[in-house]
Amino acid sequence: MKKLVLVSGMILFILFGAETVSGQILEKKRATPQRPAVARSTFTTYPGSFELESGFSLTDKLLDTQSMLKYGAGLNVEMFLMFSPYVLDTELKSSGIGDVYVGGRYRFWINFYEDKSIAVQIWGKLPAAPATRSWSSGEADFQGMLIYTAVYEKYVINMNLGLTAYGSPHGVGGPDNEPFVTICYTANLTNKFSMLTEVHNYKRKRPSQNVSIGFAGFSYAFKPTIVFDAGYSFGLRNSPYDWRALSGFTINF
Repeated sequence: MKKLVLVSGMILFILFGAETVSGQILEKKRATPQRPAVARSTFTTYPGSFELESGFSLTDKLLDTQSMLKYGAGLNVEMFLMFSPYVLDTELKSSGIGDVYVGGRYRFWINFYEDKSIAVQIWGKLPAAPATRSWSSGEADFQGMLIYTAVYEKYVINMNLGLTAYGSPHGVGGPDNEPFVTICYTANLTNKFSMLTEVHNYKRKRPSQNVSIGFAGFSYAFKPTIVFDAGYSFGLRNSPYDWRALSGFTINF
């Protein structure tokens, strides 16, 4: 699994890094937040610019400060680095850093007339946190997904379909492969304020069960390059947590 992660990273660097273009060909620089939803859109970071997404996520068991540093490597390409500088297990009273994720997104099809697009995203997890921590298996994981985005006058629909391949968690036999599907609806109420709802489903292998999680949230664009967000997630079926609150921001530099 670790070799798979390293090979995937090299492919991303070679294929995506070669498409770097000047951001001057676009009309206006904007932030392209993927948070606070689980679903990802086909929108990529403004070419030639860096973007930071950060905030906190709190459940009845865990506090996570996951952040994402993104780079617009081309008109249709984004590369990103996800990391958690601080994680706290409120039950076990233990804290530390989280794992590191390296990946990229490539938008390979666009219908300009109907404002629809399709992209692919992959990432590999590098286990930076000790395996003794409750939030880390200590193993390398891999995920690939297909993303569909349709933009309408007042709303946006994002659909994700993918597979997460986990390394052997804490010595248990594996890897475990979990297919998932996510659907997100975003209503643009004004030029600055949007609300979104989402349903995220995945097939858990150990124990074998279907998991469904609902989400509702909003985002507010303080300015085109700075967007704030907040949301609340709740278990619908076999969820690993009863509730999850999160808030944060996205800044394009």
